[in-house]
Amino acid sequence: MNFVTGSTGLVGGYLILELLRRNEDVRALKRSSSSLDVIERIFKAYEPEHWKDYLEKIEWVDGDVLDYYSLEEAMTGVKDVYHSAGFVSYQPKDKPKIYSINQKGTENMVHAAMAQNVRKFCYVSSIAALGAPKKELDYHTEEDFFQTGESNTTYGFSKYYGEQEVWRAAEEGLKMVIVNPSVILGFGDHTKGSTKLFTKVNDGLKFYTPGATGFVDVRDVVNTMIALTQSEVSNARFILNGANASFKEVFEMIAKTFGKEPPKIEAKPWMGEIYWRLEAVKSFFTGQQALVTKETARAGQHISKYSNQKVCETLNYEFYPLHETIDHIASLLKKELD
Repeated sequence: MNFVTGSTGLVGGYLILELLRRNEDVRALKRSSSSLDVIERIFKAYEPEHWKDYLEKIEWVDGDVLDYYSLEEAMTGVKDVYHSAGFVSYQPKDKPKIYSINQKGTENMVHAAMAQNVRKFCYVSSIAALGAPKKELDYHTEEDFFQTGESNTTYGFSKYYGEQEVWRAAEEGLKMVIVNPSVILGFGDHTKGSTKLFTKVNDGLKFYTPGATGFVDVRDVVNTMIALTQSEVSNARFILNGANASFKEVFEMIAKTFGKEPPKIEAKPWMGEIYWRLEAVKSFFTGQQALVTKETARAGQHISKYSNQKVCETLNYEFYPLHETIDHIASLLKKELD
């Protein structure tokens, strides 16, 4: 039996579908109030004739990563645990919730996993939890250690602290692997997360930031997660990155797939500094979530590159080319965005 958290999100939805396709049993954690919209959309897109059959194979359990006893009960009889639940936000007001879910929730997960003597624990962290490379513009590797700096975010800190909970559990005997995906691209809710990039470009995005980062296909993320969890590898972490590219290059690829004009105006650092401040003022008076925050404005200016050498060599794995990933997602989204 496989136990999956974050089951109603992008990674969780793809992960569950892939496990079911491999005839694996899946028990999935969700809150009682959770919507199944994203996982249903994924199942319908990839198994249009049998999506209901796949959905019915899932053993759903209501619980919460912040409720330890619900986790211990849910993990009874479980072999492998995939902890993909997390809270992503760059809004200052969400800071307590970010730490609570990403750190305390992970602490609860590893304690429950040890109590139930699971075989392997796979934790989905993030490139945000990696430290700066040894030299500027070098590739980030698994040997980089987290350091404080201007490019760090509250989310990055929380995932780093979550990793520390997993490493502590490993010292106590839990067999685990940690994966650090870059920006995950997949067919999910086009109003949220990285999938929203496609919506923005399709709507006529005018500006791009000069930064660059890593991007990875969600299918690569779940395939490597399963391979690492089912392997003899343990007590190690792996960067999952398909390609390094500038935001400008990615926006141009997306625009091409939709037959739209790509963003032409580079958002200079000073423009971002003004904009996030204006958004903060607007958010204060209207109560609406700021579209751009200090963290996102500054992150978009940085150039970061990530090495996938370790996971490629460990698993003899080849990632999807970035242009294929973008074309694939766009083909699924066109029906909804046109």
